[in-house]
Amino acid sequence: MSNTIFCRDRVGMAGLAIAGIIVIAATSCGDRPAESGAGAATPPTPGSYLAESSAFSPFYAEELVGRELYLFGRKSTHSAFIAAGRRSMPDAWRTIPGAGPEIKVNGETQRARLMIERAPDQPAMESRLRKTMAKRYGLATGG
Repeated sequence: MSNTIFCRDRVGMAGLAIAGIIVIAATSCGDRPAESGAGAATPPTPGSYLAESSAFSPFYAEELVGRELYLFGRKSTHSAFIAAGRRSMPDAWRTIPGAGPEIKVNGETQRARLMIERAPDQPAMESRLRKTMAKRYGLATGG
C-alpha cells in the first residue's frame, strides 16, 4: 500500500511541474500579435517600429516611408536616418520590390518595397533583418 501512495504522489508532483512549465511558457510569449476570430494572428500595421537590442536579441527597427519599408540592424544607422529627415544613401540599402508587408497607397493595397540595411562587416545582418520582418508580418522570407 505504501508503494501505491508513493507512486501516486510522484505522478502528482510531475503533473504539477508540467503545469508550471506550461504556465511559464504561455505567459512569456509577450511579443506575439493579437489573436482574432478563428485563431488567426493579426499582423501589425507597417510604420515606425523599434525593438531595442538586448543580450538575446539584436537591434531591429523599421520605418515606412511612402511605399518603402526600411529595415535597420544598427542603432547608429537608424538614428542617422531619422536625423536626416528619413532620407538615406541609395548604396546603403538592398532593394527588394514587393517583398514587404501589404500597405495602402492611394486607397489601393500593395506590397511595400523592402529597403534592407547593408553592412559589409556584418554579412548575416541582412538575412536576420529579413527573417525578423517576415516573422513580424507572417510572411515567407523567400530565401
